[in-house]
This record gives sequence, C-alpha cells and structure tokens, in this order.
Amino acid sequence: MPLFKRRDKKAGREKEEKPEGKEPPAEGVEEPEDELAEPKEGEEEEGAELPEDEDDDGEDEPSIDELIEGIEAHDAGAAADRPVEMNEALGELAGGDVKLVKMAKKVVVIGDPAVGKTSLIKRFVQDVFDDRYLNTIGAKVMKKELGVNRPDTGEIVDLKLILWDIAGQETYEIVKKAYYRGASGAIVVCDSTRKETMDDLHRWIENLFDVTDVIPLIIIINKIDLDEETQFTEEQVNEEFAPYGAGVFKTSAKTGENVERIFHELGKLISR
Repeated sequence: MPLFKRRDKKAGREKEEKPEGKEPPAEGVEEPEDELAEPKEGEEEEGAELPEDEDDDGEDEPSIDELIEGIEAHDAGAAADRPVEMNEALGELAGGDVKLVKMAKKVVVIGDPAVGKTSLIKRFVQDVFDDRYLNTIGAKVMKKELGVNRPDTGEIVDLKLILWDIAGQETYEIVKKAYYRGASGAIVVCDSTRKETMDDLHRWIENLFDVTDVIPLIIIINKIDLDEETQFTEEQVNEEFAPYGAGVFKTSAKTGENVERIFHELGKLISR
C-alpha cells in the first residue's frame, strides 16, 4: 500500500501515514524492498491506482489530492520514471570509436478502453499475447531497452523506454493527467473495428498536450488482424490527424505485426 503524505496542521509539518497494525521490523530483520523500486526489464510495476469500487472493502478511498501526491512520490522515488537521464561514454566498435549515449525516456500509451494498449506493450516487452480483456486501473509501468542509431552524428543511443500504460476510462481525468507529466513521447492507440475510438484521439492528444506541450506522437491503428471488421482506413487517419505531424501505423498485438517497429520509430524521435 503506497504511503501518502498529509500535512499536520498543528505542527505545520508533513507526516507519513502507514497502514494500521503494521509494526516496525524487529532488530536484525531486514526491511522489505521498496515498492517503488525500478521494475526489472519485462516486469510490470503498478502506478498509483484509481479506486475501482467504493464499496469493495469498506475502507476510505484516497482523495484526488492524495492520489496525485502518490504519483509524485512514485516519480521521485523510482529512477525508471525520470523522463530524462543521460550519461555519455566512449565505446570502441568495429568501425572505430563511436560515441555511446545512454538515456531513459518516459513514454505514455493512451487511448480509449479496450483498444489494445496493454496488449501492444506486452507484445513488445514480453512477446506475449492474451485474448482476455482486463481493465487497467490507474497506470502500469513496464520498461525495455533498445538501440537507436544516429547516422547524422555517428552516435549510438542505448535507450531505455519507460512505458506508462494509462487507463482508458474517463473517471478521474485529473489523476490521469498527472500521469502525463514528464513524458517525452506518446503512442496513441485506436481500434480499427470501432470508429469512435479514432474520433476520440483528438481528445486524448489535446489533453496530453495540455500537460506536456507538443511532444512526438505515433498514432496506432490496432487489431488489423480483424480485417473484415475494419471501419476506417489508414488514409482517413492520416488526413484527419495530419496537423499533429504524427506517424500513423497499423498493428496487430495478436500477430505482432509492426509492433516492434512502432516503438523503434518513436525511439528515434525522442532520442534526437
């Protein structure tokens, strides 16, 4: 359970609230690992979750302010979520001395519910696909490293993508916007079998830019394996969203078609 800081009005200072009944560890007993520690590659990490059902367990749900404070604590405590982290080193490769640049970038994956955001991330990071649909509550974080060449500078970028899978539901919009902070790029996903998910991309992009200003985008038309059910074309999407200057790609999380490519394309844009 994440810790949320509340201000002690009498003392004028902040104090941490811990779950009731939890005693400090006895002497000589190791503390459990920090739940905000950076996830290992291919592992999921929970973001600050949105309340799913107020009556589930009878406990008081955290307020929006507490949720946002939890997100800020997560950002401060997990090195993986720092949007820009660059260290330079020189490596000697076959072609001679090449400048190796290491960086980490936060990428948000957004779009309506059930368009396949989680499936795309899992296909890219773990190379798996699951037909079952499970709601994402709040946000989940995964990471993967990839190599990006910079032909113009002769540099090679060792890029760590920190992928934030953002819930598609409209509830708690203010909290979802808090997840956008620090993002260097975005993958915006629609479902080829539901035209309304394409129409809603305008709202998703504008809400994102309200927080981040203009950042590189990739627009994804997912579920192209359901070709007979397609309700719009790639040409329509290109025409509709041309003002954003975003690349448009068709993908299938089920078959893996184009999934690797879209993350590499965005990686090139955000590592310049």
